[in-house]
Amino acid sequence: MKNTRKMPALVLLLVLTGITPLFALDVRLTAPKFGIDPNGSLVGNPSANAIVNWFDTEFAATFSRIQDSTNAKVGKIKSDPEQLIGAFGNASVFASDGASQRTFGGYKFLAITTGSMFGFKLPEKPFTILKEMDSIGETVKKDGDVPVGLNFQAFNVQAGINASKFLLKNLYLGLKFGVMKMDLENVSFNTFSIGALGNYQLIPHLNLGVFEWRGINLGTGLIYQGTKFWFDIPLDPETHNIDMSAFDSLGITWGAPGNKQITKYSTINMDLNVHTITIPLEAMTAIRVVAVNIPFGVGIDVALGSSKLTTSLSTDVRFEDLPDGLIQTQPANMTMTMGGNHRPVFFNPKIMTGIGFNMGPMIFDIPITFYISDNMGYNIGVTLGFIL
Repeated sequence: MKNTRKMPALVLLLVLTGITPLFALDVRLTAPKFGIDPNGSLVGNPSANAIVNWFDTEFAATFSRIQDSTNAKVGKIKSDPEQLIGAFGNASVFASDGASQRTFGGYKFLAITTGSMFGFKLPEKPFTILKEMDSIGETVKKDGDVPVGLNFQAFNVQAGINASKFLLKNLYLGLKFGVMKMDLENVSFNTFSIGALGNYQLIPHLNLGVFEWRGINLGTGLIYQGTKFWFDIPLDPETHNIDMSAFDSLGITWGAPGNKQITKYSTINMDLNVHTITIPLEAMTAIRVVAVNIPFGVGIDVALGSSKLTTSLSTDVRFEDLPDGLIQTQPANMTMTMGGNHRPVFFNPKIMTGIGFNMGPMIFDIPITFYISDNMGYNIGVTLGFIL
């Protein structure tokens, strides 16, 4: 019987093989249960109930021990990772300026732009992200949390108008709207944004032919943005061979000799809901040389809202070839869950730059923003439009 006690542990190790979650937290294991096949060879066997009880007891005890040791190993990893969840909210704030017009102030009448924007929240300075990506896993193990998040606003459009003639000289007003809807069988990604923006040209632009200084523009506004991301993806089944010859000591038939099989059926689920309100406060300028436009600015994004994340991994383990007369009445199961609801960082200082091209009324712009201070991150986008 001593040798047979090692087998449930082996089975559980096979369950865990290949599953290395970033955030394990709240690990729960359910041991398999077994019963007598009403049409099998154990019917009428006086030892049948003892055999079933032995299987149930051994697996239950082993699963309980492994659950305790697994939770002890991942004890530092937070089941409610505040930095991670808040980072998705900040990434939403960073991505809120799609279809940006901030570098083309001073137009005479109308500006229409469309574009996309990526926002990234990082644990370190943006310039060292490639180096730091390799250490994110170690950071999770050490600190139990990591401030990493991203957001993608695929389609935005903005209409701007020069309000000098009917409201205030050198005042430019804009309305922006963004939407994306992608619903597939196991994945859903939906975003929506709407906002009102205003820019005041504090110092008018100066045009010297091939060279133009676009003056100094002060900008603010109010942008609401919502992102819903969900997926429920079954992983490919994994089959493992296990040597169950030690169970011969129970005196039951195990079919053909040799290795037997168990199969893991795993599903990963993630549900992310982000709602943010961004109030940008910006001072911006730019120079144009021939058709090339180079902007520079500083500012702060004031962020309100919340991000809610729930994610889990669930694995069922089924025996494909049990001893003759024995059936599995309950699959072995392992689940790992994490989640929470947190706010983005309130003040987000930033430096704005990029490169653009202005040929007649047509504009093409690649805006880039670096978020400095402790709340590191950046955004990068593509904007296409025209000004009149």
